[in-house]
Amino acid sequence: MPRPERPVDSSEGPAQHFAAELRRLRTEAGNPPYRELAKTAHFSKATLSAAAAGHRLPTWDVTRAYVLVCGGSSIEWQSRWERARAELGLPVPPGPNGATPPEPPAESADVPRSRRRLLIPATAGVALSVLAVFLLLHPRARLPSRPEKPVSATSEPLGRFMGGTDPIADDKDPKKTRCSYDPAVITIDRVEVNTADEHYLGEAELRYSPRCRAVWGRFTPSAGMAYLKNATVSIAARRPGTGTRGVPYTTRFDGQAVFGNILTRTRGCVLISVTVTASTGGGTATTGCRP
Repeated sequence: MPRPERPVDSSEGPAQHFAAELRRLRTEAGNPPYRELAKTAHFSKATLSAAAAGHRLPTWDVTRAYVLVCGGSSIEWQSRWERARAELGLPVPPGPNGATPPEPPAESADVPRSRRRLLIPATAGVALSVLAVFLLLHPRARLPSRPEKPVSATSEPLGRFMGGTDPIADDKDPKKTRCSYDPAVITIDRVEVNTADEHYLGEAELRYSPRCRAVWGRFTPSAGMAYLKNATVSIAARRPGTGTRGVPYTTRFDGQAVFGNILTRTRGCVLISVTVTASTGGGTATTGCRP
């Protein structure tokens, strides 16, 4: 049985209100699991779930996919999304030629699967032709961002000195404390890291070791990081209950995942913030505070 979503208070701000409205739309659609929505939306269940978590306003691409698979109107929801961005003081990225993209008609369930397969190549061919003409006329134009699958990182990165051992305590290295090697390590929260113009850079992950009872942050980069020049990644942990701000770990990005220092969870919940800085852009994101 899917784990219920954590409550979101719509009165906390525009991002939380927008998330509550997305949840209401999903409820009206019969509350389908995110796993099922992901099959049609072409975004991961983690990305769709994060869109309705209220930590930050999702990108338009994610919002549109979420809305359409739940039976909503993309035209109506684009207006809501733009209004939420304005309330947050964020610029609204214009569409091609400043026009709002038309909403595609719903696909009929009566169309045979074989016919759908035949229609896809023709539609894709037309789209590619239009895109090619646009790029030729506008050589400096960039494709609108869409989240790409993060670069695979099946274990903690090897970006730090591996020698020696540390006791399990605040601001220690999760590798030297051996916490990252706990076989029961899990990701208890994750949020997208995007630039101001909505380019997806990767995911900020809140990692937890039950054996150590400690938490640390990890940044899992996407292919979009390749567009940034001389990027640095900084990861900081915070324990609000004790007013503790962990020592940030900052490093030059070298293509690998990056992890920060630990804070123990014995005295309250911990959250982590990931900040990407580069001469050509950057972004920041903060997870929830998980007990």
